[in-house]
Amino acid sequence: MYSIWYDLSVIVPELNLIFGALLFLLFGAFAKKNTLKYVCYGAIVLMIASIYHVCANTVKDTMLFNGMLLVNEYTSLIKILLLIAAIAIFFMQASLEKTDQYISFEMPVLMMLSTAGMMFLVSSKNFLSLYLSLELMSLPLYIMAAFNRNNEFSAEAGLKYFVLGALSSGLYLFGASLLYGFTGTGGFEAITHYRYNAAAMGVESGNMLPVIILTGIIFIVVSICFKVSAAPFHMWTPDVYQGSPTIVTAFFAALPKVAMLALFARILSDPYNLLLGLYKFDQIIIFVSIASMFIGSFGAIMQKSIKRMLAYSSIAHVGFALIGIAANQVEGLRGFVVYIIIYLAMTLGIFACILMLRKDDEYKDNISDLSGIAKKYPYLAFAIAVLMFSLAGIPPLAGFFAKFHVLFAAIKEGMYVYSVAAVIASVISAFYYLRIVKIMYFDETKNSVQGFFPLTLKVIGALAVVFNLLYFISPAPIVIIAEEVVKVLLDWRP
Repeated sequence: MYSIWYDLSVIVPELNLIFGALLFLLFGAFAKKNTLKYVCYGAIVLMIASIYHVCANTVKDTMLFNGMLLVNEYTSLIKILLLIAAIAIFFMQASLEKTDQYISFEMPVLMMLSTAGMMFLVSSKNFLSLYLSLELMSLPLYIMAAFNRNNEFSAEAGLKYFVLGALSSGLYLFGASLLYGFTGTGGFEAITHYRYNAAAMGVESGNMLPVIILTGIIFIVVSICFKVSAAPFHMWTPDVYQGSPTIVTAFFAALPKVAMLALFARILSDPYNLLLGLYKFDQIIIFVSIASMFIGSFGAIMQKSIKRMLAYSSIAHVGFALIGIAANQVEGLRGFVVYIIIYLAMTLGIFACILMLRKDDEYKDNISDLSGIAKKYPYLAFAIAVLMFSLAGIPPLAGFFAKFHVLFAAIKEGMYVYSVAAVIASVISAFYYLRIVKIMYFDETKNSVQGFFPLTLKVIGALAVVFNLLYFISPAPIVIIAEEVVKVLLDWRP
């Protein structure tokens, strides 16, 4: 017997964040001072409780709210990763209360709402629930990008993000409406059911779908590519990353990207896996992946801003993550899951280090400001160097193994040209990562930055460095967990 109370009990982690955000909004409105730190720590407590609830939940392959949401081990793992990353962001944010006066208590509230949207997003099993989750995730992000009202670049970033985000949402709605109108159902399984029924009646030719369905799928894929900033739909990313407050850029680079990629992987393996194999949709993913790797790698070479460089770097990393999705087998999706785990560690670590770089009470965003900081702040320079080497994929750091797993899957699937292109792009990307190291250690000190070292930033940066340095000693636990959740993902059928 169906019970809505059971469904509500399963989504308690998401409800924790939503109602917690509303509660903190009231608290901040009536409190007098120091609200940012208290709201951040309160959000951390709620997120730890949400992680506990996700881990304690024994639900497997369960559909909620009449097929709107799917909960299984894969979605639970992604939610845990998102919550852990959000906790790290909130710890970093709490340390900025005295230095970044424009960041108020509304910022963590917006982050909580956006994180709740991401958690719903990775569980979405219906075009309607996906759209609602997408908007719950995106609307707070638009406000966060323009949060620094005294900075014209922040306002520009917010406007660009809003306009292009609204465009991508419109593309998604158009594609979803085509699929719903043709199949008569809003569930993701509509495409698979249509194909099975058509094959049973002898309607399909075996290598083609109706143009309406193909058009709808293409619009949805393009919309998702916009959201993950995959080339050639990446145009907004550098400007938004540079113009947004640094803590917001860290949030953008980590959570929304991982949530959308995780959703993309789930959609393309269930139920679109048939399309990947029979209708050459893997070629579209491969094209987007290669374009992202090369545009991201070449685009970062000439950048003078650290955040713009990391924006192009994130575009390239999306391309590498898509390799695992394109392979669409246990090895490929396992490599994809390992990749996003390591990507989160690298991204959070490098932004923790960037937040320590200040001069005249402002964050230093110019790469030239790093000149010679190894002499003044050797530990900070070492941390940045390790994370840059890892982002470049240099062994034996964790970033190397992230790329190794997805490339191994591609080679096993016979994607040799694809793999060679990925290696070439990785070599190109090494240039701008190593340039940062060269500037820190070998250039003369010019306008030396003043270090800003709150305990939380040091701990997060140190944990990221230790993880990247020691991952090669025992990668098995993460690989085994990734393989188990991927097997659940591939075995699930509506």
